[in-house]
Order: sequence, then C-alpha cells, then structure tokens
Amino acid sequence: MKTTTTPLTKESIVNKLPEINSAFKVNILAEELLVSEYSPSSAADFLASRVEEELNGEWSTATILQKVKHAMHKGQTWSDDTLLTEIFPDKKDRRKQLKTIGEKMGYPIERLLRPPKSAYGICLVLLFLCIPAAIGISWFFSGLVALILIFILNYLDRNGSDFRSKTLIEFAEEIEWKRNMELRKRVSQINSEDIKAKLHKILTY
Repeated sequence: MKTTTTPLTKESIVNKLPEINSAFKVNILAEELLVSEYSPSSAADFLASRVEEELNGEWSTATILQKVKHAMHKGQTWSDDTLLTEIFPDKKDRRKQLKTIGEKMGYPIERLLRPPKSAYGICLVLLFLCIPAAIGISWFFSGLVALILIFILNYLDRNGSDFRSKTLIEFAEEIEWKRNMELRKRVSQINSEDIKAKLHKILTY
C-alpha cells in the first residue's frame, strides 16, 4: 500500500486520534488541532511533540482535571469539588471504571485506589506478630503464616476499591503527585525519530 503526501485535513487526523492514543497510551484531544489542514510531516511533528510531552512532561492539576473529565461519562458534568463517591458510587465496578478512564488518559489511575483500612491494618499487625511468635513458638509455623499474610496484603493492594481523596480536585492533585514523582525517577527511553516514523505511518496509510 502506498503512502500519501497530500495535505491532511483536521477531520482526517481527528479520525486517527483513537489509533494514535492507543498506540502510544496517551490522550491527545481533538481540540488541540488548531489548523484546518496539515502536511503529513507537520502533522507528524506536532503529534510527536505532544506524544513526548504526554509521556515525559509533568502534568499540572488543571491538565489532569481536563483529562479525567474528558475521559469520564459523556453527557455528565462534574465540578472540581464533586465527591468521588458520588461519581463512582459502586465499589464493585469502581476499579474497572477507573481503569477504563486511565487507559484513555494514558496513566493507570486505578493504582491509586487503596484497600480497606481495617482489613489491611489487621493483616499488618498479624504480620508483625509473626516475629515474636517465630522466636517463642515455631519458625516454620510463623513463616507459613507470614507468607499467607503477605499474599493477602498483596491481593488487597492489587484489588483496592477505596479512595484516599474525597473530591475530584483532590484526586487530580494525588494523580499529579504520584505520576510526577514516578516521572522524575524514570529514565526516558523515548526515541523521537521512532515516534515520528510511527505517526507518519498511521497518518498516511
């Protein structure tokens, strides 16, 4: 199949955005395309800069709020001070809903959910009690119990459904802190030319 060098309309690029966002796990919005027509190379350059910014750039609270609201239910309007439990009332579906939103945003926000404090706290206390129990009773028995408790704690961590934050804006601030901390620790492995080549292929085929 041959590539095209003819100009690309804004509409044609917008139609490609779901594929681009999915390919790079980012969330570039149609509103960001301000020109009615692009050459394939200029479109690739602009989108490549946005992809790199999404992957490597720090997000502000305002940016995160925009991304979250855009990725949430269509037709719903939430204020910054809306309670999270009002937006996501069902604990059973909460993690799945946040995972879907996170995939659209390009960041796994479901990881910010925490397990129930009571269950997690009890398991932690029992885990620490395994140390004196091992000394006074049995290393084997205490070690076995400790392994089971570690497994339970790991399960609770991976399947938490409670929010640490109360409101939408507090959640955005939590996402900002968590993501930007991770970003500072991460060594970028993004190759600009590879991004442009992949974008050019998506846009021109």
